[in-house]
Amino acid sequence: MSRFFDRLRYGKQYGYEVRFKTQPKQAAGKVGVIIAESGLPEGYELEFYANFMAHVFKYTLPPFLVPMILADKGMGLIDPENPLAREEFKPRQLIDSTGSFTNRAGKPYTECDVKWVPPGVKKNPWDHGYFLYTDDGINGTPDVCDKVGAKIAGWYYGRLIPEKKVAWRGQLRAVYNEAVQALAARYPTAEFRNAYYMYPETMRQAVDELLAAGCETLVYQGINCPLYTDFEDYGHALEMVHDLAAGRAGVLMADQLGNQAPMREAFLAILRDQLAGLPPQASVMVILSRHGHPFKKETQDERAHLYRAPLEQGAREILKARGGQWHLVWSFDEYADEYWDPKKTKFDTRDAYAEAFGLAMIIFSNCRPISRRKIPT
Repeated sequence: MSRFFDRLRYGKQYGYEVRFKTQPKQAAGKVGVIIAESGLPEGYELEFYANFMAHVFKYTLPPFLVPMILADKGMGLIDPENPLAREEFKPRQLIDSTGSFTNRAGKPYTECDVKWVPPGVKKNPWDHGYFLYTDDGINGTPDVCDKVGAKIAGWYYGRLIPEKKVAWRGQLRAVYNEAVQALAARYPTAEFRNAYYMYPETMRQAVDELLAAGCETLVYQGINCPLYTDFEDYGHALEMVHDLAAGRAGVLMADQLGNQAPMREAFLAILRDQLAGLPPQASVMVILSRHGHPFKKETQDERAHLYRAPLEQGAREILKARGGQWHLVWSFDEYADEYWDPKKTKFDTRDAYAEAFGLAMIIFSNCRPISRRKIPT
């Protein structure tokens, strides 16, 4: 009963407030370590994007709306030449979420009966419509997930990424391998497993294998990003490990990597390297960017200073030691546009680059502007 009321009280922050803040400080008995991240694959995989989008809707929508939004009526299709269309048009080609331009019989979708489905959120300029094909029946993936998958398969991997590969999973696997090598030398009795929290079966396998190895405490470490979020870490991955362990072992979540000095030092080392290649007299603007999020309340915001404050301080010290004219700003990569931030409380990364370009032009022309908006910090 207390858990029921705690969930009502804390809502999306239940994982942080109840699971994380009240967990034991030390592991007991034999330890099993799960080092995990989202699992974004090198090549396009529908499963990842379908799982991710399903999580988005389940996390953000009231439970009674989820079945309607995640309905599977057929196959959602996108024209890669016009993937962000908001109004119905005649497509030149159509691709589905598996990367195919044809139906099961090999017939091009453009020659099949399809229905235009307008954007689900008409006020959101970033939402878009899609075409729905139903003659082959349902395909096991919600139509809105098909829509996203088709856009990524046909537009991102089909046109925007020449290599048709992203290095995410490979790079983080290297982090896992190095971490295990170092930790195993210090804790020889511990067991280690890699897992992807957007592929629940990998999390289940990791937990089952660690329990079978006799582990009495499971330590979860997320390496997806420097900061944990309710959306992916406290409210999703941590809850998943608890559910999978089902009381058969204790569960601890190691803290976010951004709290650790070596994580910050890596970015400062990159900054030093970049500055070393510039002329001593060059004016510099350093943009420290945040991803951003659309939520009114997020534990990430409460704990971000543990990572960002010392990172900013370190960057300022490097710039001061270098001398010359410099500026440092924080920006948001996402959710800083007019739709998500109508009051303009966030500094968009694109605006930061424009600001830097403007400063460069002023310095180059040796002109002083009559007035300038203060650069946000």
